[in-house]
Amino acid sequence: MNLILYYLFVYLIEAIILWLYCNRIFTSRKNTFLSLLITIGMFSLLIPVAILTNAALNAFCSFIVYLCCIVLNYDSKPVWALFHALALTILMALSEGLIAAAIPDITIYAFRDGNIHSSAFTFVILSKSVYLCISQLVTRIFSKNTVNNASIRKSTLMLYLIQHKGVLYHYRFSWLYMSQR
Repeated sequence: MNLILYYLFVYLIEAIILWLYCNRIFTSRKNTFLSLLITIGMFSLLIPVAILTNAALNAFCSFIVYLCCIVLNYDSKPVWALFHALALTILMALSEGLIAAAIPDITIYAFRDGNIHSSAFTFVILSKSVYLCISQLVTRIFSKNTVNNASIRKSTLMLYLIQHKGVLYHYRFSWLYMSQR
């Protein structure tokens, strides 16, 4: 059960990042709530794939989910949907690779030997923070309007702060746990 909750957390963050990215670039076909609900539902389909721990299969299925979410929720030509889905898949892989390379002792898999590794949560929070920042920088290049949208910037900042606050809590609770041992 913990494994499913872990991947649900991971894909919830990725779904929100995709939703923020697409709302800044494309015009939505559906209302905000329905668009977000479809995106989260599509990403929940990736949980069984992630449990298999096959990185190539996971990347391919993520690409397909990105593509489906863009096509279902937004007014986009198929070529642009394909381009942005591929770009987001590459950005996600690069952000995860960057964090894995920058912190050599970090665990990129949540479970080994039947228990949760706490550094896997740190890896998720750090890699998704980098992914969020890079994807939001890319949206400034491809933005559908030139006017800065303050509410989108605030929501992006809040997501970024929530993730970093989560890292701080994670380290605090890990330190408390280790000091009690």
